[in-house]
Amino acid sequence: MTLPALANAPSSPDPAALLDCYAAHLEAGGRKASDALGAARQFLWRWPDPGVFAAARLEERLSVSPKMGAFITFLMTRGHLRPGYDYLIARRFKLLHQEMEGTDLERDVERFAEAAKALGFAPRTRAYMASQAAARLLIETGRRLDELREDDVACFEAAVEEARARTGQHLHTYTACISYTRVVLYHLGVLLEPPSRLGAARQSWIRRMAGVPRRAEGKLCRLPRAPGRHPRPPDRDRPGHLPRAVRPVPGRGGPGPFEPGGAGPASPHRALAVGSDRSASSPLW
Repeated sequence: MTLPALANAPSSPDPAALLDCYAAHLEAGGRKASDALGAARQFLWRWPDPGVFAAARLEERLSVSPKMGAFITFLMTRGHLRPGYDYLIARRFKLLHQEMEGTDLERDVERFAEAAKALGFAPRTRAYMASQAAARLLIETGRRLDELREDDVACFEAAVEEARARTGQHLHTYTACISYTRVVLYHLGVLLEPPSRLGAARQSWIRRMAGVPRRAEGKLCRLPRAPGRHPRPPDRDRPGHLPRAVRPVPGRGGPGPFEPGGAGPASPHRALAVGSDRSASSPLW
């Protein structure tokens, strides 16, 4: 799947002006400039127009030296580079929070995080939502927070699905963060359509059981369900398979959770799962 080109793509800046701006940025932050400027010169020597880098194959974009990462992040946070959702999904930007200081991007991300806090999202969840979804949406679209549209979020979701199909990774963190970002954007008045009540949880049985061994899937089918929820036959979504007979949970005196009147205890509330694709100790940005 090829995503459509952005209508508001950034104009080609002068490489010398970009380098001078980056040097002033490093000096203002009190950072060592020699190595960083050398990496920036190498990047601009190879790609004088950052738009050419964005149009390159994903493998080529991912193969750049890690020393160029800070300059690439600087270009993204200043609106000079929109590297593509495939690149933004594949890369972890450790310096994103530092490089966007004093920019419109920082102000929009902080406003988004405050709105998520007001809605009751936990601190770690807010951090993942801001970095994995909101910041990447703003970078790739080149819009301000109030200018985001439903099509922008849908395009990001399509890119996640494409990356999932290409890499075989589940990318649950991105899926959940985008789903909850819809909630925040709706409450900010940015999106007009209310988000789905179930969000990312509304998936077919096959989708949720992807990669789970059949033996483990059978055990999951026999777990107690929350009160008021109807059971879902284990093989309902499997083409060519008939639903297996549902057995009661061993050790229960009454009916099993898939039998009439057999709903189990309510499962406790769980916060947004943020550690499924990255370790809990890895940087958020």
